[in-house]
Amino acid sequence: MSPNFKSKNKVKFFSTFFLILILGFFFFQPQKLFSQETKPKEIKKPETVTPKDLRNPIDKIVFRKSSFHSQEPIGGIIYLSNKTKTPLYKGILEIRVDKLEKDVFPPRSLNAITAFYIKDIDLLPEASTVVPFSFDLPKEVGAGPYMVWVDYYTLTSDRQGQASQVFELLDGEQIIQYPISTRVYDDPEREYKTPVVKPNSNLTAEIKVKNIISKALSLKAKIKVYQFFDLDKIENSSFVYEKDFNLEPKQEKQIKVNFPAPSQPGSYHVDISILHDGKEIAMNREAIHVEGVSGEISYLSLSKPSYEKGEEVQICYGIDGPLSPNNLRLEKELYPKSALKAPKNTVPSPLPLIFNLEILQNNQKVKSFEKKIEIKDIWRPSQYLAVLTL
Repeated sequence: MSPNFKSKNKVKFFSTFFLILILGFFFFQPQKLFSQETKPKEIKKPETVTPKDLRNPIDKIVFRKSSFHSQEPIGGIIYLSNKTKTPLYKGILEIRVDKLEKDVFPPRSLNAITAFYIKDIDLLPEASTVVPFSFDLPKEVGAGPYMVWVDYYTLTSDRQGQASQVFELLDGEQIIQYPISTRVYDDPEREYKTPVVKPNSNLTAEIKVKNIISKALSLKAKIKVYQFFDLDKIENSSFVYEKDFNLEPKQEKQIKVNFPAPSQPGSYHVDISILHDGKEIAMNREAIHVEGVSGEISYLSLSKPSYEKGEEVQICYGIDGPLSPNNLRLEKELYPKSALKAPKNTVPSPLPLIFNLEILQNNQKVKSFEKKIEIKDIWRPSQYLAVLTL
């Protein structure tokens, strides 16, 4: 890909001329799905509202009841409100279900079970809405406590807020040991924090699973590779790879699933799931960086929420460059022998870019703007750029 690539952005005026931006070249810095904790409850003190509280659009998660049976619809409502003066456009809710350790406080996750998304959630300034959700869990995950994590993201891949709620599964028998162990690599001898791989290279997902019951199991490993804001690729299954396998009673086995790296540079989720009779019973998330020029607009805001006709509009924004150069350098510093097997960096520094912006009113383009910009140091994952005046 040429370093002079365009990051397509759209701006939409509502009747009050709030500015909303749609940004291209999205990627998300993934995180491990397990080992998240909630803080223990403290003695109530006078409530202090922080800027983080005001920014979080998730007010609460309410289940229709506190406990459910396996295979029963587990449902509730997510209450959202925009407490800021800036519109939240095409937001995405990621809903993840974790199995918790029993009788442990604060709650501690053993393993994620499943995750799904609800898209296109708009919130105008000071507006509120409710979003219903529903899922079910198979009996093979076992009875006990579970937690739903909900994250709200905007199109700049910026997480606006997070909330969680615990519920109980009343019945079922757990069939595999938690947590499962997973790893993704191009060369099994490489060591790294997050692997940087060549486009279209051959990759392997390695999964360790143990049967904990006294009968044989027929399971499936499923791999989904995608960028967070390209969710259509999850839904149309264009980057999904599967492998069936069996486990004898009490057997532990290491499963390997081969798959190709994406052809386009950028950061990708690799969701690794174990299925029994078509239902997810465990899920881990790994990450890869495909080497080359990529990036996103990570931060963008207006100098004020509304403007008069003909008034100057000022936009502040930040650019996240490709994560592959920094990860390659980190691998070289931490694992010098392993780094000999890593791909070479091809991203130039400084990195020239083109900022492209369109203004829409009633879904019609009324103005466009283009400006050449530059990431001066590609070894820094995030850089703040100056004010842009239209």
